[in-house]
This record gives sequence, C-alpha cells and structure tokens, in this order.
Amino acid sequence: MRGPLLRHHLKSILRAPIWSGKQLLTNLLVGLFVLYLLANLTVVGLLFDYVIEESMPGTDPQALLNRALLPVFLVLLVVRYLLQASPELRLRPYLHLPLSRPRLAHYAQLTSLTSTQNLYPLFFFLPYAGANLLPSYGPVATGSWLVGVLLVLLISHYTVVLLRMYVGVRLGRFALVLAAGTLLFVADRFVGGQWLPAFSEATFSGLLTQPALALIVLGLGVAGLYGAAYRLTLQRLYPETDRGLPAPTAPRFQALERLGLEGALISNELRLITRNRRPRQMVLSSVLLFALGLYMMLASASAEVSFNLAIWAFLISAAGFLNYGQFMFSWEGAHFDALLSRAIPPERLIRSKLYLLCATCVLFGGIAVPVVLLVEPSYLNVLLAMAVYNAGLTVPLVLLMATFNNKAVQLGGSSLLNYQGTGLHHFVWILPIMLIPTIVLAMLGLSGLALLGLAAFGLVSLLAYPMWTRFLAQRLRARRHLMAASFRSS
Repeated sequence: MRGPLLRHHLKSILRAPIWSGKQLLTNLLVGLFVLYLLANLTVVGLLFDYVIEESMPGTDPQALLNRALLPVFLVLLVVRYLLQASPELRLRPYLHLPLSRPRLAHYAQLTSLTSTQNLYPLFFFLPYAGANLLPSYGPVATGSWLVGVLLVLLISHYTVVLLRMYVGVRLGRFALVLAAGTLLFVADRFVGGQWLPAFSEATFSGLLTQPALALIVLGLGVAGLYGAAYRLTLQRLYPETDRGLPAPTAPRFQALERLGLEGALISNELRLITRNRRPRQMVLSSVLLFALGLYMMLASASAEVSFNLAIWAFLISAAGFLNYGQFMFSWEGAHFDALLSRAIPPERLIRSKLYLLCATCVLFGGIAVPVVLLVEPSYLNVLLAMAVYNAGLTVPLVLLMATFNNKAVQLGGSSLLNYQGTGLHHFVWILPIMLIPTIVLAMLGLSGLALLGLAAFGLVSLLAYPMWTRFLAQRLRARRHLMAASFRSS
C-alpha cells in the first residue's frame, strides 16, 4: 500500500496548479521571486562570518548564530502555522477505502515533511556549515551540528502539526496556548534572564563540542512529538460520533441579542465565525499576527527606529480586523439575498459591523497594554496613539473596502493558501492604509506632539462614526443589488 500512496503523493505535487499553463506569467514571477530568496539565503550562509566580523567587530559569529537560532525558530512558528497545511487533509479521499488507518496516519506524518517550510532553511544552513564550520571544527562536529539543526526543524514541524490539530478549531484552547507563550516571553524579558537565547547557545554549542547528549535529547523530542501527532491524527480519522464526542454546536450570544438589532447582527457574525472553518481560521491568523506584532515591538532594541516601532504598533491593534474586515459582506455571500429581503436598514447593518470591528481593535489593544507596561513602558504612548487612530479611521476604511467585493467567500474551505473570493486588490490596498500613519510618524518622529496629533485625528474620526455610518450605508444601498448578483454567480 505504501507504493500507491507515495505515487499519489508524487502525482499531487507534479499536478499542482503552479505547474500548469494557466496564469503562466504569475507562476513565472512567483518562481523568480522564490529563486531570488533562495539565492539570498545561500549567499548569506556563505558570507555570514565575514558579514558579522565586518559589521560587529569583536563578536564571535558562531556564538551569535547559536544564541539566535531558537528565538528565530520560535518566531518562524507563526509563519509555519499560517502556511503549513495539516497532514490529515490529504487523507480524506482514502477514508472510504479498506485501508489501514494506522498506516494512513503514518503516511500523513511522513509525507508532511516535504513541506517547503522544511526545505528553504537548508539553503542557509548547508552553505553556512560548509563554508564556516567545516574548516574550523571538522566533518564530525559539523555533521553533528547540521543533524541538530534538522532535528530542531522537525520539532518545529511537528509542533505546528499538533497545534493545528489540537487548537486549530478551538479558540479557547488556542487562546490558552497563546497566553502561555506570551507570559513566558514577558517573564523572560521582565526578569532579565534571557533564558531562551542562553538555552539556544548551550544547545547548539554543545552540538559542536559534545554532540551525543544534545542529539539524544533532540531525537527524543522529535520522537515524542511524532508519536503525539500520529495518535491525534489516528483519532481524528474517525467520525466524532465514533470517538464519543458530542457534535459541535455554535454558541448563542444571548447578552448581545438582548441589545437590539445591532446586537443580534453582531451575534450572527460571531456565530458565523465559530460555525465555519475558513472565517475561524482567519480569526486565528489574526491572533497570530497580533502575537507576532507584539513580540517584534517588544523585541525592538530602542525607539530610535521610528518606522519599525510604528508599523508593529499599527499591527497590534489592527490585526483583528485588517484582513477579516475586508470580507464583511463576502462572508454573507451565500445568504446575502436573504439578508436583503429582511427589513434591516442598511444603517443598522453598517453600525453593527463598525461596532464589531472597533471592538476587536479595543480588545487587542487592551490585551497589549499590560504586557507593554511590564516590558517596555516607554512604548505605551505609541501603542495607545495607534490604537485610537485605528479605531477611529482604519476601521471605517476597511469596511469601505468591503463594499467593493463582488465575490462570495466559501465558508467551509481552509484559509491555507486559499485565494477563492480574494483578489490582488485585497493585498494592495492594505499598504496605503498601513503605511500612511507609519510613514508620518517616521518622518515626524515619535515625539509627544506627533503621537497626540495622530490620536486626535483618530478620535475625531471616532466621534464622526454617525457620519461614517450614513456614508457607508449609502454606499451599500447603491451597490447591494450588484453585490448580490455577483455573489450568486461566484
């Protein structure tokens, strides 16, 4: 059975849409961009020691890299979570066949290793080891170091597999995992122990001097994570009724429903998120973007780099709605006709969506405030100014962009590399919205006057929400029939 399964997997790779003649120019540009990135990784790996010695005299390049590896792998977990597919997805076509479920679970775990997230780091590490480690440490130590790096890649891979299966469909558990990681980061920075870089340096330096113990520990970690991923995959191959679990139900938000029509509409939006996979995964991606922005902001060495600090402060409060909010009407594409047939004034529909998006801005900003107070209190003014700006101006602009959508979004699909219902404009028009306030702050500096002006601008726009509501309602009223017809045909 392994032969046919592996042949099917190889055919799925060779028959991927990227190899077809459709959208040839787009595929060619993407391929050239990928080759450019791989060439950059290779050159940086070959010249890493030289660049560090020239730019940071007196610094040991190997010690610097060893100290940075685990923190970098931790940050890349966010990228992996967003881009790496769950291995169980490729098993669905086989579930009705008389095939061994345990073997299918092993097949899923092993073929998932062909993910590009496991391949592109090798374009840095292999040239680096050959050019910088091999002449100094010899083949045995260099080989041990490379094996250790591969084992850490495998640990990162199966950690993401477990996270996707265990918390990918449960917001509560995902929030607990994210909160635990944030607390560990805050404790490390607040106490000043810097335990993660120190542990990283001890691990990878040990691979060069005493590799046996480090390789055994990393190998046991890979084996444990593989076993856990295999067992969870095997469990998820059976229907929920066979596992004795209750069928999932969407919760009711009765407190919101008692607040009138706007509250009922917000409740319906939240139920749509909890009931359907694609919007739920987009919300999880927003949470990850928030965590990445918070980490990068707090990891900034100083506030001298105004642009970097402003861009991360923008993402912290805007992560909850910047991407999801663009599809506020597309999410309802399947029942948009029914929505129009009800006696719901466009003003109240727009008001409910404005309140929901603004609430995510307040929620994410409120979560970030105590963390920033504990770690870097000097960044609090930047965070608050950008949060007020986002709540006042960015939220209405994102909802305005949502009225331009003419494609319904399929709610049941995965959001992983799924561009159904999206277009290039969804990625392009985020840039001016995000870059204008950050560039202004970078030009004026992070002075109190500049931050106060940004916050005042956002506050004025926030107070003008009734005007925004009327304007967006007129926009929706003018385009609703065109949107409904487009949703039906998409």
